[in-house]
Amino acid sequence: MGEVNLFKTWYIPEPELIFSIGERNVNPCYGLTKFGPCGADYTKKSEFILIKMGLIGTAEAISAIKTFINDLSNVMLPKDKNAVYLLQFPGLNKMTKLNCAIQLSKTWEEIITGDEWTSCQNQEDWRDSGKILLDYFEKKLELMKVRTPPPNIILLAITNDELKTIQMPGLKYYKVKFAHRTFSRQSQINASISEGDLDFHNIIKAIGLKYHIPTQLVTQRTWEQKESQTQDPSMIAWNFSVANYYKATGFPWKIVDLSPGTCYAGISFYPESIEKGGIMNVSLAQIFLHTGQSYVLRGEPFYWDSRKGSALK
Repeated sequence: MGEVNLFKTWYIPEPELIFSIGERNVNPCYGLTKFGPCGADYTKKSEFILIKMGLIGTAEAISAIKTFINDLSNVMLPKDKNAVYLLQFPGLNKMTKLNCAIQLSKTWEEIITGDEWTSCQNQEDWRDSGKILLDYFEKKLELMKVRTPPPNIILLAITNDELKTIQMPGLKYYKVKFAHRTFSRQSQINASISEGDLDFHNIIKAIGLKYHIPTQLVTQRTWEQKESQTQDPSMIAWNFSVANYYKATGFPWKIVDLSPGTCYAGISFYPESIEKGGIMNVSLAQIFLHTGQSYVLRGEPFYWDSRKGSALK
């Protein structure tokens, strides 16, 4: 008797998205290019949005990210001509359907000085270096928040050399992990936790929430755009621009046919590698409102006992 294939596949078509004046398309980049963002009221033409962007980082990092941001006002063609899924980035300015631009100002810049960065580097433990950098970030964010007018969003820019100071030694790639979990032989989960969080990126988000202002961590990979390390530069421009548009002020699009007053939630589980020896499972829920807003909630990691088919208590 031959093998029976119990697996079936279904094709799920891409949902349509709503853009300015109720126009629809399945491709977010095409929809934004042709129609513009939907805004809070998609029945009307979206208004021009000027995103006031604050910058925190060393002088080197801020200089580099400013060049990258200024370049976003121009058209950016895909380098990979054969990738049909890539669309040219039209540029952030009043002349394109994106109807949005980023405003920079010395008023919204806070430099991490040479002496401050030296104090980070002089720590024996990389976690301590990260703690000090986070302290500087929070103090400078607090200063920027009270300025008139305040920025809509604040970026923390970090170069590769700076990342080495605050990441776990021995990593082959530049990452922003702040601490790590350990997995013992007895299947007991022990955590090496600093300030209640495991990820430098997540702590920055938490600091922003404390002061009610969106934050964005940007590393050198984003503004350097080496082809071997990142996406096509046109896609980086799309992702960076749409993410900051959404975080700062607006709704780039919304999914069609969402009933008012209804919340939609998708729940999934995925494995999370822990060092070399163990696997943790993590729950993830993504929640959508009919307005187009969405939220991602990540549960606490847990150990799944495959022999019993249940979580380890």
